[in-house]
Amino acid sequence: MSTYWDDLKTLTNIIDDIEVPKEEFDKYEEDFKESIMYFIDDFLRNNIKVLKDPCFNRILYEHIYNIITDLYKHQVNDYDFIDKALTEGLEYYFIYNKPRSYPNTFTKGKPDINLIKKKIKGYEAMEQPEQRTPAWFNFRWTCLTASSIWKALDSDSNKNQLILSKCKPINPKKYESVNTSSAIHNGHRFEPLSTMWYEDRYNTTIGEFGCIRHPTISFLGASPDGINIDPKSDRYGRALEIKNPVNRELTGIPKKDYWIQMQMQMEVWDLEECDFLETCFKCYDNEEEFDKDGVFNETKDGKLKGVIIQFFADGAPVYKYPPINCEKKEFDEWYDKIFDENTNLTWTQNIYWWLDSWSCVLVPRNKQWFKAVLPDFKKLWDTILKERESGYEHRKPRKRTKKQVPIIDMTEVNENMKLLFAELPDTPKVVNNTPIVKIRTESFNNSKSSQ
Repeated sequence: MSTYWDDLKTLTNIIDDIEVPKEEFDKYEEDFKESIMYFIDDFLRNNIKVLKDPCFNRILYEHIYNIITDLYKHQVNDYDFIDKALTEGLEYYFIYNKPRSYPNTFTKGKPDINLIKKKIKGYEAMEQPEQRTPAWFNFRWTCLTASSIWKALDSDSNKNQLILSKCKPINPKKYESVNTSSAIHNGHRFEPLSTMWYEDRYNTTIGEFGCIRHPTISFLGASPDGINIDPKSDRYGRALEIKNPVNRELTGIPKKDYWIQMQMQMEVWDLEECDFLETCFKCYDNEEEFDKDGVFNETKDGKLKGVIIQFFADGAPVYKYPPINCEKKEFDEWYDKIFDENTNLTWTQNIYWWLDSWSCVLVPRNKQWFKAVLPDFKKLWDTILKERESGYEHRKPRKRTKKQVPIIDMTEVNENMKLLFAELPDTPKVVNNTPIVKIRTESFNNSKSSQ
């Protein structure tokens, strides 16, 4: 006899077929996005300093995601919907508000030519100390500069290093020697080439400027790698910061110290935008490898390549750069001309390179962030001024004292060994002040089992 449920018809699952009316769903989605906008605003108002962190976008996403999933846990259980709405909400928000940085570089409109021309003319008229002169070293000693000021917002250890460096007397001799194999010098060697590449790609001209002080905050100073000075370019008045990493992977996301450096440059120079260019140049082992890889100015896989001439003068390298992307004939003419014009220099080598990878992203100025961190800069600078007078010895790293290893008198050891084994038939022998002892090699377990 069959049970009664055998007679029941199979029911159709209609849950998946139920659709929320489009008008109602759209209204709900819009309300949801408005909530996201509010949470982003609230987070930035209360945590603007976090903007320095290269993981800022992830931090912001996780913060809001946790709020939403907790707040709407009874209304929304579709986490894919939450993820999609949050991702779109963040993208929408940063269309109308400045992000930490953009994923690429672009022009947002025509620059105010008259305003920028006035600024650049004023900067060109400023007296700027020549690099690595006593005046240059003294200038940098009397302010916090953009390249190292990130330490003021970092760990106590890095703050300590920055304070110590500004308290210690200037020692120019420290910078006299040049290590051409160092990562720092790699940047110096390729920076002009990076500038030439940028000018060629974006059809602009980069002007070089020195280090200047903030117009109203005298303890802050900065010097960008360059500023776009071509009035015909849509990038006119935009700063340029260049990095040439040796091995680091290019992500398009400025590291914390680089982002802070650019914010300082824009504040000191009163500029609204900065292009952050990272170029990774690699070198061939020799001219033969260079010749085998594609044509003179392009590798087999379509990457830019070329040659730098290295000379030496007064114990320091001097580099000469041919026009970017030039062909062999043009290079040969330029090469002969360079040697004719530089008979006072000593040729050392030709550097054969290719541009392995690059990244260029736009970083906007963020005045709210600067306003929030300025008290931290002021506090650290006040500490520097105070300890220049009261003393900074406690900032110096402590020297670790090595533990003294006791020296063993082998003569005394040998005598003790003789006394210890005097009663044994197999007294150890001493050869060259080293006691020779017979070692039992059979297993203790085996010896027991044999008994």
